[in-house]
Amino acid sequence: NQCFGNQYSRYLSAKDVEYSFNRLMDPKTASKGAWIFNGKIDSELINTNHPLRPFKAIGDSIFELRLNKAFAPILALLAMPYCAIIPHEAVEYYGNDFRKNPVGTGPFQLDYWDESVKLILKKNGVYHQFVNNQRLPLIDFVEISFIASKQTAFMEFAAGKLDMINGLESSYKDELLNKDATLKDKYKGKFNLLVSPFLNTEYLGISLQSPNNLLSKSEFRKALSLGIDREKMIKYLKNGIGDAQIYGFIPTGIPFKPNAPSHFSSYNPQLAKDYLNSLDLSEGLIIYTNKNYLDIAVFLQNEWKLLGINSKIEVNPGSFHRQRVSKGEFPIFRGSWIADYPDAENYLALFYSPFITPNGPNTFFYKNQKFDQLYEQISSSFNPQVRSELISQAIQILENDCPAIVLFYDKSLRLYSKKIKNFRNDPMNRLILKSIEIE
Repeated sequence: NQCFGNQYSRYLSAKDVEYSFNRLMDPKTASKGAWIFNGKIDSELINTNHPLRPFKAIGDSIFELRLNKAFAPILALLAMPYCAIIPHEAVEYYGNDFRKNPVGTGPFQLDYWDESVKLILKKNGVYHQFVNNQRLPLIDFVEISFIASKQTAFMEFAAGKLDMINGLESSYKDELLNKDATLKDKYKGKFNLLVSPFLNTEYLGISLQSPNNLLSKSEFRKALSLGIDREKMIKYLKNGIGDAQIYGFIPTGIPFKPNAPSHFSSYNPQLAKDYLNSLDLSEGLIIYTNKNYLDIAVFLQNEWKLLGINSKIEVNPGSFHRQRVSKGEFPIFRGSWIADYPDAENYLALFYSPFITPNGPNTFFYKNQKFDQLYEQISSSFNPQVRSELISQAIQILENDCPAIVLFYDKSLRLYSKKIKNFRNDPMNRLILKSIEIE
């Protein structure tokens, strides 16, 4: 690379890790990823020679990270793209154009980029990983087209102009998929389908500061949950792309699973009516959502009507919806949480009272002292068995209080060409391209 002068490359060292993390936290960088270390390190000692500074290279191969207190998910946080290690030479050489000239140690290199149009990655010929004595990656380049319309992307894919597309639009999902998330017979010979677990919980959030008297009652919130036939919703609205077996707010794929499905996420309309018997339902509800989830809102409206609950639907643009949710202005709203990193703590953080918006992601305005204590213990404990028990207790508290109604755990969907082999992704929905082969 030009930034290294006469050399094509150099070895990564602990000094690069120290430099990269210091840069991440530098206010001049204005990185959106600075939250990773905020509150976890002594920021005043960054970029100093103090022996207790948070980021410290010891020689070429040892890096020391000093936290203010124990934080069990830290390794998962360090694996996020924000923490990617970069060389100081590249930042200094390219300046403000560094984003268009990334330098790293990955399997591919940036070859061409026309923003919002096309991105081409070429093989890194000196990538460090091997499989069966073959240096990865196994393909020479990756071409990515930025197509705003999923329908247009599918037409390009069907015409053989694309080898893979991600996700489907509701307008043609019934044409492609059976109700059990399998390809219809007429498409099985044309391309492949990959449906994978995805760390994304789709839910209805409830603002506990709402003036709605019904929503302030946990028995009403539980009745709403019990009145939803999730299996029917996934089958007919999602064509099987989702998991209706709910174990709490934390999705399957996280290394923890309770012993039994959630009691209040099972379909039990009779129990729901029992909860509602003593309540005055005349107040009704307004369900706030965006156009992408209107079909689910209509489904919920019909399900709850069977319980005697009248509701209206208000559809808003996505950005407006998110803004109003963050301010706690919607009493009941559709939401989703895609994991920032694969740890149960990342989901439980949504209910930690010090994180009530605008201080964090707690848009439910949920407060429970016992839950807060458990969350802090979960955050600091490194013992898997102890953590699992603490998480079970925390989930049980959320079950009883019901500040959110889990609708389903999402799944990722990709269609790809028959000529592609070893195609896979992970629960974070990241494509793994380095081991792909083309026949």
